[in-house]
Amino acid sequence: MLTWQEVEKKVCGDPEITVEALKRLTRYEDLEMSDVRVQYLWDALTSFTNEDRSRFLRFVTGRSRLPAPIYVFPDKGMETTDALPRSSTCSSTLYLPNYPSAKVCEEKLRYAAYNCVAIDTDMSPWEE
Repeated sequence: MLTWQEVEKKVCGDPEITVEALKRLTRYEDLEMSDVRVQYLWDALTSFTNEDRSRFLRFVTGRSRLPAPIYVFPDKGMETTDALPRSSTCSSTLYLPNYPSAKVCEEKLRYAAYNCVAIDTDMSPWEE
């Protein structure tokens, strides 16, 4: 027999989002783990609360619970450090600009996670 918490976790995913779990589920394309922007990403996510990490996960994957794979690409089209990160929830991809510090990375990721919620505004053509 399973408890209701165990059933919920199996059906809906894990609501506890640790940095270690995110690291296990993350793959890098055209980046090395030693790349400074990857280090800034993990520094930023370490300072996030569980709610912040859940919002980040939703921004990147469309899911707010684990497990969800994440693919990180350098955002080569964004040379400015003022740019927000971009994501593609269909492919669970984060396009990460080259920020000058972990603090700037943290601010941009948090802003995107809380304010770039276009996936939540999808409507069918029959809804008005």
